[in-house]
Amino acid sequence: MWRHCLSINKALYANMNLNFVPQNKHDLDACKNLNKFTSEDLVPHFEILLPWLQDMNWPVALPISEKLASANAEIVPFINEVLLGDDEIWKCNIIEYLVMKLKPEVMELALIEVVKIINSPSKSEVEEGVKLIAREAVFYYSHCV
Repeated sequence: MWRHCLSINKALYANMNLNFVPQNKHDLDACKNLNKFTSEDLVPHFEILLPWLQDMNWPVALPISEKLASANAEIVPFINEVLLGDDEIWKCNIIEYLVMKLKPEVMELALIEVVKIINSPSKSEVEEGVKLIAREAVFYYSHCV
């Protein structure tokens, strides 16, 4: 879904000189700059930041997920777009490293699509463990509120 857009948007963002958007998976300086912004400042940039969570082995993935976890409800539509997509690994990463770290009131909103995965998973969501991590997220939420 966004994988194709990432290369287009990276070029666009590079031309805009936004030093908080990584230029590659090792751009930890961008992550340091990212921490200077409030979550409200980042709302217009969720679309370009979320694709960095497609592979949690990338050095920039964890710092970005930690920063995005402080977001308010504005991030939920972007999370939902990933959860409605067909990249099962990205879904697992979004649920485990973002949804489960959100503030409880934001997590509750994000769990609507997560519960749909539990109730009606696709074959690939079962095979790739998305349903399992979705169940863990709901269990976690039920114990943190």
